[in-house]
Amino acid sequence: VWKPDLSLLFAGEDNHREMLRIFVDESRKELSRLHDALHGNDRQALRDILHKNLPLWETVNLDYPMETLHEIVTTDPDKWQEKQLKEIYRIEQAASKLVIHVEKMQEEAHEKNNTDN
Repeated sequence: VWKPDLSLLFAGEDNHREMLRIFVDESRKELSRLHDALHGNDRQALRDILHKNLPLWETVNLDYPMETLHEIVTTDPDKWQEKQLKEIYRIEQAASKLVIHVEKMQEEAHEKNNTDN
């Protein structure tokens, strides 16, 4: 079963809830940009978004093969075929799954805090 590794997000941070909130907010913005670029066939924007998010996704263990993501990012977007665009769609789905997982963690932490009082 896949599970993200958020430990590096929390390194040196006291307020884990705030870090999760920032992670979700920023990830939602990036997902929206990725979605728009994918559906607008803006290949350069797609490559830029993937390149920008690659280190974070590697760090948190995105449920997607990193070698494939590296391959896409290092290939000229003008040379992408249908195969690469399908993979980018899969990356979008994996990133969405990651955000949903973190949102569930937020809800569970919130519920736990409310029942501890």
